[in-house]
Amino acid sequence: WRPVLGASPSPLRPYALCCRVGSVEQEPFIYFLEGDKALLTCNHDITNFNSMYWYVQHVNKEPEYIIHGVNEADSKGRFSMDVDRKGRSTNLSISDTQTEDSAVYYCAVQPTVTATL
Repeated sequence: WRPVLGASPSPLRPYALCCRVGSVEQEPFIYFLEGDKALLTCNHDITNFNSMYWYVQHVNKEPEYIIHGVNEADSKGRFSMDVDRKGRSTNLSISDTQTEDSAVYYCAVQPTVTATL
């Protein structure tokens, strides 16, 4: 089994799945004013997972890695995230939003795969 999205902070790499692993849900739209703090939420139904990732895709561009987290909050520039393992969710915060922040944001989950042989 492999995650749908690449687990490294490199460009997204889709993989084939042998089975349904789970689903990820995000808000379809959020609105913010320049200079505001934007908060994006992502929920999933995967019980065992390693990490959560956030990517951004600007118009006519390829998706780009932003940040990922395992158990705790992490930050990178104006972006910060937290991971709620029990609640199976993550929030991405963008501080001091800019016009250039208008884009499509994706969250991804890297599931923990176990197999019985």
